[in-house]
Amino acid sequence: MIVVGYVLIEGHSRTEWMHSSVPETVYTPTECVCTLHPSNLALTWMEDSQTKTVYMEGLRLDQEERQKFQAEVDKLCNDSLWGTDGVFSEYMPAANFLNRWFQGRPDVGLYELSIPDDLLPSFLDATAPPASNTLLTGKHLAAQKAALPFPGTKALGFEVWGVQPWGDMHTSVCYDVRDGFVRDLGATFNRWGLLPTLELAREAAIMNNDAEGGSVGDSYWFPIQIAEISVEAKI
Repeated sequence: MIVVGYVLIEGHSRTEWMHSSVPETVYTPTECVCTLHPSNLALTWMEDSQTKTVYMEGLRLDQEERQKFQAEVDKLCNDSLWGTDGVFSEYMPAANFLNRWFQGRPDVGLYELSIPDDLLPSFLDATAPPASNTLLTGKHLAAQKAALPFPGTKALGFEVWGVQPWGDMHTSVCYDVRDGFVRDLGATFNRWGLLPTLELAREAAIMNNDAEGGSVGDSYWFPIQIAEISVEAKI
């Protein structure tokens, strides 16, 4: 497996429209469902908006700490260690960011995302930015490094991840596709609401890519392994 990013995910309560396989608190790498930290709203050059204000106030930091938070996000972006998609390209910056800014926040977890080695070339193609945009996403930066999974992670299971060059990301949680996985693939889901095998995730990704009328969400879907990094393994 090859790492394609690290994400800090704030858990979200399951809502009525979600499939029954989704756990009561879900951690899934898409901003359609969960908040990924830091959000690109924290960048100093992002225009002020009500959405930005809500995000910054939700960090539970005072004004001085918010400014330090934003300065660190700017630096991570400038150093190509994090992208505006909310994905870190390396393990250590993600772990350090979690430890500095989200201590005492059990609702925020650090997760490693990886794909099978044979899919790396197509993943790089799918996430390459348009010629008019030189800003790389965190997942593309991570894929370029082609790093192996970090030791000490806890593999939770597999998911399908829909990606686009400009940063949007989706999973099976935010699209109504799980019924189809169950019906057509005989899919089951584990206690974390994830597919239990890579083979099943591969089939599900193909199913999403070959959907009638075009790929689901106009995205290119890949099977990913999601692994949790425990507090003890963060640094």
